[in-house]
Amino acid sequence: MNRMTLLWADDEIDLLKPHIMFLRGKGYDVETVNSGADALDLAARRHFDLIILDENMPGWTGDPVTDKDDSAQCPGDYDNQKRGGEYHGSGGGQ
Repeated sequence: MNRMTLLWADDEIDLLKPHIMFLRGKGYDVETVNSGADALDLAARRHFDLIILDENMPGWTGDPVTDKDDSAQCPGDYDNQKRGGEYHGSGGGQ
């Protein structure tokens, strides 16, 4: 079975090391970048099963990154969250 590949973009990625180590320990291949521009660059060169974007990065936030990446597919609840609704994710027990 192929490993799931994740791209995690956050300007404070060092603070997330415990989470990244946990995911890697569970068998995920996790790539990290510190900016939206780096996320776009890497996503243009490689396929990722999931991209996690910090919405409050200096410069580019998650919204402009998904606007520029035509292949980005956000779950329906993500759009609801952007409008101020509560995000429950795909397994939120709705």
